[in-house]
Amino acid sequence: MVSFRKLGLLPLVVTPVIGSPMQLERRNSTDKAPRNKVIIDNDYLAGQWDPYLLALNAGWEVLGLTTCTGNTWMPQQAKHALAMLEYGNLSCIPVYTGALYPLVSTYERFHSWEAVHGDLPWQGAFAPYNATLEAEGWDPSGGSDPYRIVQAAFTEGFPTAAAQSSPGAVQFMIDQVHKYPGQVSIFAAGPMTNVALAIRTDPEFASLAKELVIEGGKIDVNLFQFNLLFDPEAAKIVLNANFPRILVSGNVANSVFATDEWIDEVAADGTAAVSMVDPSIVLNSTTFFIDVDVAYASPNYGNVHAYQKALAPPNLRNITYVLQINETRFKNTLKSIYQKPITCADLS
Repeated sequence: MVSFRKLGLLPLVVTPVIGSPMQLERRNSTDKAPRNKVIIDNDYLAGQWDPYLLALNAGWEVLGLTTCTGNTWMPQQAKHALAMLEYGNLSCIPVYTGALYPLVSTYERFHSWEAVHGDLPWQGAFAPYNATLEAEGWDPSGGSDPYRIVQAAFTEGFPTAAAQSSPGAVQFMIDQVHKYPGQVSIFAAGPMTNVALAIRTDPEFASLAKELVIEGGKIDVNLFQFNLLFDPEAAKIVLNANFPRILVSGNVANSVFATDEWIDEVAADGTAAVSMVDPSIVLNSTTFFIDVDVAYASPNYGNVHAYQKALAPPNLRNITYVLQINETRFKNTLKSIYQKPITCADLS
């Protein structure tokens, strides 16, 4: 069983639904329809299990985890991804190293913008280097060496395996959508550097994917949007690409918290069978046209601009945005995947 308190899973962050919408049903073994497939692109830290456990519990094939710099440097994140898979007996899922830097931004450029417009509440890998915090077990940030690894930050255990760099994350994603056209969901829960590079490398990449699912942060309240602001140019490329469908979940995620009572209930019954996932978790959604501000001098640099169709500038595309979820059913779903998480033995 997963140790929730050890891995810092409070409060819960709701991952956006993977499917059409949340098509999370465990397939019968006699079902001959093609399996849904997903690539999970994230800036992993300890405890970010939800996306791939939800997908596996639904009978989906997790083709791989891909990493890029965001919350911390990419090499540290790749090891977090490997460590979490090892902890959960899921090392059969490969991890691919991705972008080390954003498309345009640098540590110096990031802080120059902050000097004019104010410090951000979370700076991720671009936070100033702090030896004291690293000694206390924080992931590395700042500094001149992005390959620095802080082993004390691995509350899930330090991995023994290595991530795959050939092919890297970008080529891996391109290869998979060509291998399984129309079947691969791209789940982006960090800065979208890898996805943008795949789009720019292969003009068919976006159209060959099934959909793009984005964990968007607080994009609906015009507050801090780290995943976009860390690489705004990448976000602009991705949000205007020709994916068949783009689904975004934002501030709705922050309404779900894990109480002590809920954690105790989960931890007390580690032998419970994994429940089939309720597909009606999305209660309300809408569509609108979207763009990302990439004007470096703007105080809104990295923020989203949303438009109704009549007012949208040319060459923008519409996205589906989740407005409301069934919180009770979501918590029950999370409880089920943690009580009896799938392992590589189940997948084989």
